[in-house]
Amino acid sequence: MGTMNLAAIHITIGDGAVNAFIYSSGSLLAELIYIRLVLVAMSWISRQYRLFRVLEWITIIIIFILSASSFIAAGKTIQTISFTRHIQHPFIWGFIISLINPLHIPFWLGWSTVLVNKKILDPSPASYRPYIFGISMGTLGGFAVFIAGAGYFSKQLVAAQQTVNYIIAALLLLTAIVQLSKTMMKQHGHAYGQSQHCSNLRR
Repeated sequence: MGTMNLAAIHITIGDGAVNAFIYSSGSLLAELIYIRLVLVAMSWISRQYRLFRVLEWITIIIIFILSASSFIAAGKTIQTISFTRHIQHPFIWGFIISLINPLHIPFWLGWSTVLVNKKILDPSPASYRPYIFGISMGTLGGFAVFIAGAGYFSKQLVAAQQTVNYIIAALLLLTAIVQLSKTMMKQHGHAYGQSQHCSNLRR
């Protein structure tokens, strides 16, 4: 539950589901622009072994920061987003709010790096198209859940935000720890392989 989803709830209640979906489309467009820029860079990044390793560590740090911020948010008083009742251009609102979201680039760069590194995502245009399509469907589906339940569940969702933040923080922390252990084991194995190779050369 973030700023954009909460905004979709408020727009649904004040201006209807149609305007909320228009807002969601604007938000998705800005996110897809960021994703495409990230994927263009990925083709070059995937060929840079050392940079790839650095990005893995950056990803771990980012996940730890997101986890910490979620724990901090859960401990604070919940504040809802105030929107005007009649939004003239919900598409532009969605586009602007998503465009100024600073988390898009590190989020998608980080997770795309992990997926490429695990051989789940191939750094090629043929793989990027279904990847972006899946992201689009998932993002719109996520908005649809909030929009569909806004009329009845909006107060309950906002009231439960502390619990949601704690759960998200714990999951992010667990993800960061697992990713950290895997990265350290992989780099240890790579270093051990290099030392064995050098030892064999000496022999």
